Amino acid sequence: MVTSGKPNLLRRFNRDLIQDLILTKGPITKVELARLSGASVPTVNKIVNELEADGLICSRDEISNAVGRKAVSYIVNKDAGFYIVFFIQNERIQAGLANNYGELIHEESFTPDMNSFDDVSCTIFSTIEMFIKEIPPEKLKSIGLGVPGVIDPDNKIIAIPTVPCLEGIDLKSLLEEKFKTPVFIENDVKLMTIGVYKRSFSDKCSNMVFLYISEGLGAGIVINGRLYKGINSFAGEYGFMVPDFEKTEPHSESTGDLEYKLRPLAEKKLKGEVFNEEEKALYEQILSGIITNFTAVLNPDAISVCSPNLTEDELARIRERTMARIPDYCMPELSLTPEEDYGINGVIELCMTGINSKISLVNETGL
Repeated sequence: MVTSGKPNLLRRFNRDLIQDLILTKGPITKVELARLSGASVPTVNKIVNELEADGLICSRDEISNAVGRKAVSYIVNKDAGFYIVFFIQNERIQAGLANNYGELIHEESFTPDMNSFDDVSCTIFSTIEMFIKEIPPEKLKSIGLGVPGVIDPDNKIIAIPTVPCLEGIDLKSLLEEKFKTPVFIENDVKLMTIGVYKRSFSDKCSNMVFLYISEGLGAGIVINGRLYKGINSFAGEYGFMVPDFEKTEPHSESTGDLEYKLRPLAEKKLKGEVFNEEEKALYEQILSGIITNFTAVLNPDAISVCSPNLTEDELARIRERTMARIPDYCMPELSLTPEEDYGINGVIELCMTGINSKISLVNETGL
């Protein structure tokens, strides 16, 4: 819905909102755009004409009523711009070139030495140069990266034990200086959250939690359809929860008390090893506790769990444990999410919304 504000900011907001509606709802007419955006028909006319003149959208005719009259509808011009995206996880760099519609048109995968900054940076830089050769250089809109670490207020990557060579590096500035284009970098699990939410939950709920349990622990939180990051991007770091108030373990910059307890079980699960009865009970108890805590604090519509080798039967037992701890009517929808390409899709969304001024799923400091 259109909001009030300074004229220039409002104009940019309206333009980005209309463009986003054409992307997500197209083919769509000007009348439908006015209804969905809350903008006046003259405002929509002006913005649509500008977007078409800039080559960002295309028009097409559609039969609109029984007498055969045609109404002009609009779709996004897929070739109006391109994004180069990277997702780093599990000692692998997944790279892609996406068009203006958010579709991957070229994908690559690399396994550089994560201890060598020269190796990792050379892989990223050379891949960008390779993708740029495939498109008109002036149509590169932005570069995006998902990394298994935290981005501090100075844009430095910290707490990234699986890619130690990037610790303390301001990769954003290095890339922007070399390629003269906007660069966006975000935590890998938060980007996976965006991908999962956009693909599986955005059409049915506004509040969800995504739990990632693998080589590392992390969570993403979506509130009112937007990713919530907290003041320091710490929101969702549930590895720092305290499962036992009487006995706690010392924490490091990247590991908290709960992670100390859960990590050995998660690693065993990742390898496909069989739990003994005590381990199985402890694993399900800890996951039930995590879900209970998120439910008590956030009361989300849904919680999606991504954990290799976690079965539906185990999730059902975890649900039973959780329901014994909270009122039945508060129980969120629980589901398993496979490890697919949600991360790279999240990076594409980051790039596509990052270059716009509109209020988007990705924001800088939370709500």
